[in-house]
Amino acid sequence: MTHAQPARSRSARSARARSTRAVAGCAVLALVGLGSLTGCGSDDSTDASASSAATAQSSASAGSSSPALPADFPTDTVPLLDGDVTASSTTGSGSSESFDVTVSATGTAKHAAAAAVKRLETAGWEVGTKLPGGTGYLLMGGDGQVDVAAQTDGSSTTVTYQVFTS
Repeated sequence: MTHAQPARSRSARSARARSTRAVAGCAVLALVGLGSLTGCGSDDSTDASASSAATAQSSASAGSSSPALPADFPTDTVPLLDGDVTASSTTGSGSSESFDVTVSATGTAKHAAAAAVKRLETAGWEVGTKLPGGTGYLLMGGDGQVDVAAQTDGSSTTVTYQVFTS
């Protein structure tokens, strides 16, 4: 005899969606960490226009002494650490727009990540996931999701923000 499953409530579906997004964010943080450690990029070119725009922004940033934030970066809702922007790019547009910004920081990766998260929490973001080691976080808020990953390479520390708008 089989029993019918009860219909899931709206809040259960919402919680499942947040959980799925959190898992995706952790995967992104892991990939950012691997990419920054290996210096490798992706050969995937499924969205040529978005990829070209991101590459153009990254290339422009690489040629200048201090890359600028993308013009439409949400600085009013996503406060960054004080430091030089060392890389930036934008992918997509409108409600599917995302930003990658790397900022130089001081101290250890763990200290820099904690300082970045403190600023974001003060601006209303909530930590959804903290990766082991204290150098990666996924934060959720009304404006979307922010993934923060910090690393120290020799004497240089950087914090990378991945901002997904909604």
